[in-house]
Amino acid sequence: MGDRALMTSTLVLSSVPYYIVALLISLYFTIIYPILPRSGYTPLTENPGKWFAGLLTPWLVLGIYSCTQYARFSRGSMVETLSEDFIRTARAKGLSDRVVTYKHALRSGLIPVVTIFGLDIAGSLAGAIFTERIFDLPGIGKPGDRQPQQLRPAGDHGHSPDRCGVPGRLELPCRHRYSLIDPRVRLA
Repeated sequence: MGDRALMTSTLVLSSVPYYIVALLISLYFTIIYPILPRSGYTPLTENPGKWFAGLLTPWLVLGIYSCTQYARFSRGSMVETLSEDFIRTARAKGLSDRVVTYKHALRSGLIPVVTIFGLDIAGSLAGAIFTERIFDLPGIGKPGDRQPQQLRPAGDHGHSPDRCGVPGRLELPCRHRYSLIDPRVRLA
């Protein structure tokens, strides 16, 4: 029952676009019912408490929205891994369920989650415009978020080359971590 409720709620939440979730949380939890502090950027060197309070809401929104993806992939990967032959063999050897789950299944099941993590970091860096706009934060999306009417000089294409290369550069180190997570994986 708990598994179905959790997976249903993550599916519903991940079906709503990120900017809608961010706008609704910003509206309801910082303006209508001021549970969370209003976001705004204060440099860390000026006031660490105000810096933390200003970034708390964007962090929570990014975390809540990202955790839905991790929950679905983790569950799917573990369900698939637990039905593999090597898990049945480990259970037939008499290993406890705890050892089978944490030592064998989890290590094998983490590979898709690590891949998603690498792509998620890249997506967070490349697609930071929504977060910066909604929560009024300075960041890497501001220079590339100019008015379309402004003419750019020849050769100035905003952040396009950087944004295209970010996912590949950040996902590659994750692939090298596979052999650390699962000893059956060998890098060529």
